[in-house]
Amino acid sequence: LSELFVDNLQAIEVLRGTGSTLYGSEAIGGVVHLRMKEGGEGRPRAKVTLDAGSFGTHREMYQMSGGAKGVDYFLSYGHVGTDGIRNPDSYGDHSFGVNVGYKLEEDLELRFILNSASSELDVNDGPTRVNGILIQDRNDPNHVRNARFFHYNGLLRHRLNDHLEHQVRLGFMDSDRRFVNGKDEVDVLFSDSQFDGNISNVEYQTNLMLNEHFAIVSGLEHEREEFTQFVNERKDKVDEYRFGFFLENRLSFLEDTLHLSVGGRLNHHERSHTNQTGEISGSYFFRPTKTR
Repeated sequence: LSELFVDNLQAIEVLRGTGSTLYGSEAIGGVVHLRMKEGGEGRPRAKVTLDAGSFGTHREMYQMSGGAKGVDYFLSYGHVGTDGIRNPDSYGDHSFGVNVGYKLEEDLELRFILNSASSELDVNDGPTRVNGILIQDRNDPNHVRNARFFHYNGLLRHRLNDHLEHQVRLGFMDSDRRFVNGKDEVDVLFSDSQFDGNISNVEYQTNLMLNEHFAIVSGLEHEREEFTQFVNERKDKVDEYRFGFFLENRLSFLEDTLHLSVGGRLNHHERSHTNQTGEISGSYFFRPTKTR
């Protein structure tokens, strides 16, 4: 995520408190939701941003958006680069994003989001000792980190009426990283470490609004994770899946200032087998200070 540009985001939502019922055990401390910009209605619009600074630092961002006849789109390409303080001490990043939506009907929407980024970084060595002599951090021309990130997400949303909505999501994320540290007078051994991993998931969710104060969210999720890791001559490989069912009740009181959530999740993991988690959370919104 550090390779992506915030210029492509419409909002960053921080969902405080445990979110393990809907998002799994990794969301026990909260969820950060990144919402990408959408095209909206209207003629095509273009935006170009150019920045420059010291040490050969520069950034270029090109964006285009628009929409008509039920279709909206947002396209972006960005590049940032710098020579760094010491040469070679450079960094370069290329990022590409797409968000396309299509309303098949008034209550039936299809959306596709894609993000891709690649970067290269010259890495400096930290302090070390060679033959009992302390060598301060130094510029290492043979130490390089390469990274690549690719993600897409497809969403089909169908709102049957004012009370019932169905959602189907398909997602895939691929992340590759490689660190290469060549031999020199300090690094007497050649080092090469690589990581290549991906996560794919399918999710079905139903949102039932019984009234303006009471909602029920339920769904199914299947996720598969694969990765291969090389550290010099060592190789590790993992291929495992997870299946989950979740159910959550949401209630609001006192003119929508008090919110309560009660839910549970049933997970089956290929390694840890079946387990259950429960969740009870609440929040109060103070209108004078606009704090929760």
